[in-house]
Amino acid sequence: MKRGTPPSAASSDDEGLRSTADSARVAALNAALDGDTDGAETGAAASVADGVEDDLSGVPPEVIAAAAEREGAARAALDAVLAVRDWDAETDVDTLRSAVRVLLGEVTGDRGAAMVGSGGGGAPMAVDHEGLANGHAGGSNGHAVSATRGDVTGGAPTAAGAAVDAAAGAPDKDSDEDEVMGLAGEPSSLAGTAAAGPGSSPAAFASRAKYIPMRLTADERATLRLVEATLSVSDYTGEVDILSYSKAAARKRMHTQLRVLCAILTGLTVAADFKAGAALLESRDFAGNEAWFRSAFEIARRHKVSNPHCMMKVEYGKLMYLLMDAVSPPIARLLGMDVVAPIETVASFLASHGASELLADPLLPVATAEVVATGKTRPVIQREIRAKEAAVERLARRYASPDRSLPADEVRRALYSLGDNNAYLRFSRDACDRMLEMLRHFFHGPGPAAKNELAILAGRGGARLSHGHARQYAFVEQSLVLWREIVHNLFGLWCMADADLLDSSNGYTLRNTGQGLHRVQQAPRVERAMANILRNVQAKIQTGWVGSSVVHIADANVPNAYTFLIKYTHVQDLLMPIINVLDGLDSLARKDARVNSLIVDAWGDVEGARRAILRDFFRHAFDGSGADSFFSAGSCIDGRMTSAWNWCAKIESKSFYPLFLLSGFTSFDGKW
Repeated sequence: MKRGTPPSAASSDDEGLRSTADSARVAALNAALDGDTDGAETGAAASVADGVEDDLSGVPPEVIAAAAEREGAARAALDAVLAVRDWDAETDVDTLRSAVRVLLGEVTGDRGAAMVGSGGGGAPMAVDHEGLANGHAGGSNGHAVSATRGDVTGGAPTAAGAAVDAAAGAPDKDSDEDEVMGLAGEPSSLAGTAAAGPGSSPAAFASRAKYIPMRLTADERATLRLVEATLSVSDYTGEVDILSYSKAAARKRMHTQLRVLCAILTGLTVAADFKAGAALLESRDFAGNEAWFRSAFEIARRHKVSNPHCMMKVEYGKLMYLLMDAVSPPIARLLGMDVVAPIETVASFLASHGASELLADPLLPVATAEVVATGKTRPVIQREIRAKEAAVERLARRYASPDRSLPADEVRRALYSLGDNNAYLRFSRDACDRMLEMLRHFFHGPGPAAKNELAILAGRGGARLSHGHARQYAFVEQSLVLWREIVHNLFGLWCMADADLLDSSNGYTLRNTGQGLHRVQQAPRVERAMANILRNVQAKIQTGWVGSSVVHIADANVPNAYTFLIKYTHVQDLLMPIINVLDGLDSLARKDARVNSLIVDAWGDVEGARRAILRDFFRHAFDGSGADSFFSAGSCIDGRMTSAWNWCAKIESKSFYPLFLLSGFTSFDGKW
């Protein structure tokens, strides 16, 4: 029996239900097809359904009445379809419900979008309030964020009619399944938005998927907790990283490395499988458990890449230093195994199951889009959520293997992994976009230049650089754009850093850098990637690059790839507290008259307070301070971040610090 087809009649009740369903299908199909022949009626139906009186001056009253009548008929027909309960076991009830909900979403969707679409019938308008396809100021963004408004009538009636047709018993075929999800024909507002972004093209998805790790399964999370617990009680680096200058001391250090490594590996095995651990204690045959060790350490590394900001802040460093020693040729020979496995990414996972074509599927931008609620009505948000859920289910069914080698749940896990990356980018990278918006809003143009608002002079206020307003504006803008691009590519940089750190042919030296004892190691992959990012940013700059282009890696300032990445995983920790304070000033002033009086007395009004905070930040968070020499701070790529953190360390001395405290600020350590 074909999926989606009701079983044969068994009773008069069944016949009645089937008759109702057939009538419902015909009524709904006719209503949708009628709407397809007249875009104005579809737009009017959307307006009536939403209960909002839009500007319908150009639409005849009889058209509005006809559209409202058809809307009522379609709703009644759909209710009748949902009343059918005697579908057989093969019927995908969730598909039926999704089809009906998507149809209702298309009928009762955004009024403005429907009316625009009905009037012109042209290309989708997938833009937000600033006219940008991806919901923020960056043109080459990697994640697809749904827009505030969009043209949904370009193909919605056809998709809606097909949805009811399939739900009521249309023959099963692949093209019909696309229509069942309500996503056939022209894209909906969510689909149009996602497809509009350059980062949502098939080529972009294929490129990004190479560095986006797969989500952990439930079993993998249990293993992760075991690895984390083991590392949390270990003092590996404290025991191993001891500087020595004699050959005897070097041999002793290698012995210590081996002893501590074996203790950790044995403890992990005993905790995971007592019998296997007992056997390992007797035999010391670590190679017999090589596959499990490789899997356990890969899970921990993959989890950190997926959550670079908040997970395993201490344990990850111990893990990587432990693995750096484990892959060194002398230790690896003694252990008789390789404990490092490649990180499982979305691309490698799909390729191993023969499903790489998923990354080129036109529904992928919809299924992985970030639904942003800002500036949208609840119906619009719900419609975008339904469209996303429908796309996920459609892709899960399409690419699941009949032999269960790739279950639908695993396809969903791959889709959710891509969505996790989108969520991270919105959380971290968009903070740079917000700062860029405020920089351009408050300090761009001839007015501020005349006041010389952003000018800094070496020796004053702790500054180590001397810039006029225009030069400092360009310096800050370029720095924020560079941070944005680094954060945008952070998952790829992290995978490259993982490869650099665990390259057995790329050893390290233990050195006192002046900031403690560190493992200094070359990072060729990260260096090449950073050179490309910097070159791309400089190519976009029209006014010329300001400051130094030196990127510190494998020196006293940035000893290795791990310490390099740690600097940029906290960009949002630096920017978000400031953004939160600035956004909350209006509410703070309204709630408390005393706070409002403080703001008025000191800065004139709330806008003046915002300007004062931003002026101080854009001047002294980018003034070259924070170190004893220009080589360590100044205007180099890493020195810009050093200066910003130096400003954060001095926040308590600022005149506006009370506003931070009143706004709930605690620190710049990510606990905002």
